Amino acid sequence: MQSRGVAATFLGPIESLRYFTGLVWQPSERLLGALVTEDRLTYIVPGFERSRVESLPHLPGDILSWEEDESSAALVAGLIPPSGILALVTQSNSASTTPLQARWGRQGLSTAAACSTPFA
Repeated sequence: MQSRGVAATFLGPIESLRYFTGLVWQPSERLLGALVTEDRLTYIVPGFERSRVESLPHLPGDILSWEEDESSAALVAGLIPPSGILALVTQSNSASTTPLQARWGRQGLSTAAACSTPFA
């Protein structure tokens, strides 16, 4: 990741999330996934889904939740250096990543492919 300038990879609720973390989740309109950095795995979940995610099989990692009146994109941004690059692994038409797309732009996002979008 460092050689490509990627600070973190966000795994959306697709097969990659299950493959790399063991967490199985169906896509929805709310942001839920795993943020992977060089030294940390953090699950990003809606507040009302936190207990359900905690009860499901998954690799150990922090679980951070966001509430309906909070920005899920701001939660993700707070975990990455301001000049970092975020790689998204998700479906391009996924409504759940709309907050991330709105904050960093839709360019470079493609179906289930890791693409980098700079944080700025």
